[in-house]
Amino acid sequence: MPAVIVTLRDDLEALDRYNDCEVSISLILKTSVEGIVFAAVAQADRLDDRWWVSRVLVPQSQARGQGLGSIAVQRMLAVIAGISDRPVYVSPGGYQDNTEQQYRFYLRNGFRRIEPETDCLVWTRTV
Repeated sequence: MPAVIVTLRDDLEALDRYNDCEVSISLILKTSVEGIVFAAVAQADRLDDRWWVSRVLVPQSQARGQGLGSIAVQRMLAVIAGISDRPVYVSPGGYQDNTEQQYRFYLRNGFRRIEPETDCLVWTRTV
């Protein structure tokens, strides 16, 4: 499938790419502030009967906390909801291991804890 540019706001673009097999979604957001380009990446892969978030990253530290990661995750979840009714799972950790901060990020973005004894969070489409 060819790449599609989707305008989310006047200053924010998203590049959605996913293949015809509906097994992987990569979303790249970019915006420019005072001539500096910032990006956010969200990626999920389908494994068996569920989707797994494999990456959410805002690489430039000065762009973190501005909502780009949340916009990328929400757009990725919207794409998944449009092509699948399967749940989306994430196991926070990695990227400097700010695990508690990552848990809070995913909980703010609609994920919920599965059980207290597991590290995974899940998001399901609401109908």
